[in-house]
Amino acid sequence: SRSHEFSWWSPCAESTAPEGSQAAIALICRCVMGTPNLRIRSEIAKIRQHGQIFRGRWVHVRIGTSEMDLTLISIRKKFGNAVRRNRIRRQVRAVCSELMPSGHPHRLVLISIGDHACGVSYTELRIELHLAFQKLGLIDS
Repeated sequence: SRSHEFSWWSPCAESTAPEGSQAAIALICRCVMGTPNLRIRSEIAKIRQHGQIFRGRWVHVRIGTSEMDLTLISIRKKFGNAVRRNRIRRQVRAVCSELMPSGHPHRLVLISIGDHACGVSYTELRIELHLAFQKLGLIDS
């Protein structure tokens, strides 16, 4: 059986893997269609080394400059069953679409959802992502 799930969504790609794990990077690389694996892998590595990070109660958000205007969402299988993982993915996508409707030019954004966030409400998630995006300079207000 597979230990990770992955689905493609534009502008957010999603992974069910530990934050920063090689499995998460490999899944992201296989999924981002039309982008060479080595390129996305090197972009993620650059962001992990030199990018900015926001560590919140429920999410960690990393950003860095990149030619790829992507948002990648990573959720471990320990988070819960497929229904819970899909629910939080939909919520994060909705918040990203609401707060950054035109995307984020020349930025690669990695959003990792903590295992303990399974009980978080949409409002709490939105507040934390809004704060993260503000502190990282993705939005103004």
